[in-house]
Amino acid sequence: MLEFTPTPDDAVDLARALAAGRGSDLRGRVYFWLIGLLVAILAGALAGWGVGTALDDSTRILQLAGIVVAASAWLVLMKIRPNLRRDWSDRRIDRHARDDFRPRGVTRVWLDGAGVNSTTGPVHKHLAWLGIESVAEVGGHVLVTPRHFGPVLAVPRRIDTAEVDRFAAEVRSRMAQRAQEPGDTWPVGHAPTSRWQYAERSTRIDFPVTVSDVQELAARVHARRRLPRELRDRRLVWTGRAVVVSFVLLSFLNRTSWDLSGPSGLGLLLAASAVPGVVAWLAAPRSFVRDAFARAEAEGRHRLAAGGDRRWVWLDHAGVGQEDAVVVEHAAWPAVEFAEGPRHYFLHAPEHFDVVLPKRVPGVDEFVAAFRPRLGR
Repeated sequence: MLEFTPTPDDAVDLARALAAGRGSDLRGRVYFWLIGLLVAILAGALAGWGVGTALDDSTRILQLAGIVVAASAWLVLMKIRPNLRRDWSDRRIDRHARDDFRPRGVTRVWLDGAGVNSTTGPVHKHLAWLGIESVAEVGGHVLVTPRHFGPVLAVPRRIDTAEVDRFAAEVRSRMAQRAQEPGDTWPVGHAPTSRWQYAERSTRIDFPVTVSDVQELAARVHARRRLPRELRDRRLVWTGRAVVVSFVLLSFLNRTSWDLSGPSGLGLLLAASAVPGVVAWLAAPRSFVRDAFARAEAEGRHRLAAGGDRRWVWLDHAGVGQEDAVVVEHAAWPAVEFAEGPRHYFLHAPEHFDVVLPKRVPGVDEFVAAFRPRLGR
């Protein structure tokens, strides 16, 4: 058994390694160089125009001067700081990784005859060999990736390099054996782990799930977050883009039609440019949820293809469990939270434990009534 406590430094190391593996470093440097140059030129032009407007200078000399100065400054900066892009990227990744990190307590990982087990706090998860997509060394971690969209199991090698390497080798070996024995499977929804680890089930229910059910669950999970980092970043990008684009367009219209000048004219254009920024800021949450709902459709189809369209949900003395063809999950009672929507019931717990119970399923109301008195115990 492997045992470790995830730390913010683990999250940073993993995030850096994953970012380094996406795309070429050369392409990243070129993009950073070009985008920085364009931003510098735009900023120089706007600064020159602003100064010219404040001084009531109708010539374009100040704009051209601003462009030349800004572009030259950017080129000099790239010459004296060639690793600026990597430093900026690492700082951004570090900040995001630490912002997203939440203390999780001790994590334990072990193997059994059916797959990979992990427990963190009140939640136990089991991923069958057939449900594993890959095992890879990324940075200072070994990653066990499921076939469906879902959290990756990350085991830091710092705990014991030799033991973690043996763990990875054993998982690869078991996966290869399963690939060579395609007939060695079990009935859908009845993985061996669930039979012997959770044999005592006081109440249970099984039902088919649809892509719509998975989408509703994903929307509920997003709604539970309070201003996630992705939404914050989208708001900043959308707002900044709207303000800059509107300022450029208004400046062009001013040159061709309005002919506003002086500090009052500059202030009026800046105020008018802020209006689209406010609209973009207010519209970002709705767009974020809409895009998340659209992504959930693709993720739902992938999940159903990997684990089947049947869900088994059960209650026992310790908590709530659910399973499909490749994944078994169980959460202890004190950590389980309940929510209700127009067409679904939902159960949530830490470590991405989320259950959707469609109200259309016969007997679901009785099932919900059986566990509601036990919530929070």
